[in-house]
Amino acid sequence: MTGGSWGVGAASVGAGGAGAVADRRSGTLHGVARYALAPDNARRLWTLSQDLLTHIG
Repeated sequence: MTGGSWGVGAASVGAGGAGAVADRRSGTLHGVARYALAPDNARRLWTLSQDLLTHIG
């Protein structure tokens, strides 16, 4: 799985291409949380999603 799978790569988000990286919440949320750009988090979520679908399918 790569960042480009979602149509927006982490590099373009971090570089301001699609939105700013938000380090803390305040008021209306804009951009993307830094933890959401971490490849390890994406892999862990993908694996969890597959496991959950296997158990309900």
